[in-house]
Amino acid sequence: MPISAKYVCLFLVAFFIAAIFGCGDSVRSGGAVKFEDGAPLTEGVIYFSDAQHEFSGRIKNDGSFSIGGIKEGDGIPPGQYQVHVTFPSILDPKEWPVDKKFTAPETSGLNADVQSGGKNQFDFTVNK
Repeated sequence: MPISAKYVCLFLVAFFIAAIFGCGDSVRSGGAVKFEDGAPLTEGVIYFSDAQHEFSGRIKNDGSFSIGGIKEGDGIPPGQYQVHVTFPSILDPKEWPVDKKFTAPETSGLNADVQSGGKNQFDFTVNK
């Protein structure tokens, strides 16, 4: 029985979507950002980045965050990530609540090893 063009097109669309977005593992990851005295960082966006990807999550009022790929909390691929935080561009850098070094992956000193099947809860400490 011949395969209709409709099914061939559906297969090709599904194949290309999978190729673009990947079919690999996606691991839920999150945690909290706090200051040395234990007070939470109550604003900003946290980024996990590697050589090919950058994933982000909003930091909530209690300092907690969850990292997502397409949407917040949907998970990211396992791997080694550099971590940094950013703040709205309307804020003057002098008003940022953390030391400027925490706003770039190269200088933050923050890292995360996201593992398949692991807990993947990361608590980071920043200073002013």
